Amino acid sequence: MRKTVIFDLDNTLYDEIQFVKSGFNEVSGWMSDKFGVDKEKIYGFLMDVLDTDGRGRVFDTVLQKIGLKETGLAGKMVEVYRSHYPDISLYPETKEVLLTLKCSGYKLGIITDGDAGVQRKKVEALGIGCLFDTIIFSDEYGTQNRKPSFHPYMKALEGLGSLPEESVYVGDNPNKDFVSARKIGMGTIRIMKGEYRSVDAKTEDDADHKVRDLNGALKILMDPKGE
Repeated sequence: MRKTVIFDLDNTLYDEIQFVKSGFNEVSGWMSDKFGVDKEKIYGFLMDVLDTDGRGRVFDTVLQKIGLKETGLAGKMVEVYRSHYPDISLYPETKEVLLTLKCSGYKLGIITDGDAGVQRKKVEALGIGCLFDTIIFSDEYGTQNRKPSFHPYMKALEGLGSLPEESVYVGDNPNKDFVSARKIGMGTIRIMKGEYRSVDAKTEDDADHKVRDLNGALKILMDPKGE
């Protein structure tokens, strides 16, 4: 029976769009204070570009839209976005699921990609750090060690004192979350939420189980015939 669970963070424990909106709100306020532009208007532009073009060059596109051409301004907007303290909250079921697993004797971990400072603030804002036995911020080991690199999985297992065959990885992104976990012998569960919920992945890249939310993952984990 598996007794260790390692989770992804974004779109697994909370809805990442909350972080994006929180960052856009901070950037809009900063733009309003610095240039006297309407905060709500800027926020609306940011959300519109996000919906149509994605996050890639959202700040550059909005600056073109409003006619601001100050050198380096997009970079400053990125800095404001990344440095803000986020207004985010867990999925409704997350805390109860984590507490149930903890009280049932499971060791818990997180592996999360992205700027380590940003990801640390997310964990702090969500108030969940105390529930985990290890948290791996993969960027601290270099961006080359982001998932699907084997490195963060092995570091997490080392920190937990667990073997792969005793452990399960729970994530949302079949493009990177499961392939290495499966290759080293971990069980895998995919949460069908967030921007990757409709991705139809190749069998070797996808998880062993697909569930709607963390309650579904809990049922599998607590079933002695399951994981």
